[in-house]
Order: sequence, then C-alpha cells, then structure tokens
Amino acid sequence: MHSSLALFGIVFVALVGSLYAQYDQQEQLAGSEPSNLARLLPILSRRARATSCPAGLCLSKWGYCGNTAEHCGAGCKSGPCKGGSGNNGGQRSGEATYYAPGLGACGINSNGNELVAAMAAPDFDPHTPNRNPNNNRLCGRHISVNGPRGSVTVRVVDRCPVCKPGDLDLSPAA
Repeated sequence: MHSSLALFGIVFVALVGSLYAQYDQQEQLAGSEPSNLARLLPILSRRARATSCPAGLCLSKWGYCGNTAEHCGAGCKSGPCKGGSGNNGGQRSGEATYYAPGLGACGINSNGNELVAAMAAPDFDPHTPNRNPNNNRLCGRHISVNGPRGSVTVRVVDRCPVCKPGDLDLSPAA
C-alpha cells in the first residue's frame, strides 16, 4: 500500500512538473510576459527569512512576514503578535536573572535599589528605530513580573543581549 502511494506521488509530481514546464515554455514562445512564478521568485527571495517586517505585519518564528495566525500566533517575534508570544503586549514566559544596573541601553541611569529590568534583545530590538536604543518605545514602560515569590512591577531601562525571548534581567531590588 505504501509503495503504491509513493509511486503515485512521484508520478503526480512528475506530471505536474511536466505540465508546468510545457505551460511556461508555451508562454515564452508566445512572447508574452514571464510566468507568475518567474515574477514571484525575486519577491519571495527578498522576503525570505526577514529580520523585521513592514508596519502591520508579524514576523513569524521562521522569519517570514505576514498577518495570518501562523505569523502572528505562537512564536511570533515582532509586529502585532497575538497571544502569549511576540513583542506587543500579552503574557510571556521566561527566566528571570538579576544584574547590577547602571547606564542602560535606554539612556537611563539606574541603580540596584530601583525596580528596573533589562528585556531580552530579541524582544527589545524590534522596537528600536534607526538602531538607536534610546528611542526604543519600550524604554520607560512598566511591566508586571510574576514569579514564585510574588509579583513586582518594573520599569524597562535596558536590553539583555544574552537573554532568550521572554527572559528578563532584573535589578537586585526587583
């Protein structure tokens, strides 16, 4: 049964490939515009594995831009993400570590007695316009952190380059 299905799959792929090649050849012989596939390939190549997306689109966990549930749902890296993933609100899970704050990426000078945090670079960086972290829209925002010892509200003042998405680096006071 499995071998006959595999053979059917090979024949089907070969048939479709042959038909497409004939269609493409006829189109070129007729002197018409290139096929849709030929027009789409450069666009798809440029969009493959994006590091950021145009406004209104989500960056999927695979590095592609779009606005479907696959792009904006679980694993969404930036844009108008929905649910517990992504960078535009919602709840995230991760590990919390602590660090000795000072002058952070936001240009805010903090000390260990303040309730401040550094966000993971993958969560922080997509909100940094023109590579100037001082203008990151997350700087100065307050976020609630829940853990085994309770909850605390901290202010975002820095980025954590070694943290994974969802992780936070907290001041000792936090």
